[in-house]
Amino acid sequence: DFLPTEVVCSKVAIELVAQETILRPKQTNRARRTSSRQAYADEDVVLHSTRTSFTFNVPRDSFPSFETDLIKLDWEIRFAFDIFTGTPAAK
Repeated sequence: DFLPTEVVCSKVAIELVAQETILRPKQTNRARRTSSRQAYADEDVVLHSTRTSFTFNVPRDSFPSFETDLIKLDWEIRFAFDIFTGTPAAK
């Protein structure tokens, strides 16, 4: 909800991402390494909508977030909003 501002949201995008971080690389002079895997992505045009919703499925073979002394797995839900201010230009 961007009210009471002049900001208008035209599109919402959502991603479910798994991030795996190697905490202790085999070689001690190497930095931590993180890799990401997108499990779900969707976007919805919401211009002039007062609300929107989404539903996504977590993959069956996925693990919950966990951390050991060697590796860490986290899940993130990422949102992106396409916005503009004022009224859209007429075409």
